[in-house]
Amino acid sequence: MTPRDERPPGDNPWPTLIRFGLSLVVGTGVALARLGLACRAPDSARCLWAKSFARVMVPIEAVVFGFLVFGALTLILWLARRSRRG
Repeated sequence: MTPRDERPPGDNPWPTLIRFGLSLVVGTGVALARLGLACRAPDSARCLWAKSFARVMVPIEAVVFGFLVFGALTLILWLARRSRRG
């Protein structure tokens, strides 16, 4: 890794790591919130189906919503940098 003074501008890995972490948290949270809302009545058929598909759907929803959040955060960061430059 090069010293901080030799690194080209914009080569900071932290914004990407923060966006990735937020995407992971939001994606997983949305998937688990959907499961929790389906199981408000634990004996319902909706809860039974949600629990049976949870192993498949929670990771898929986490990835899909994670990509959406990552893309939105990337767009916001890009627009903020662009507006700062003038």
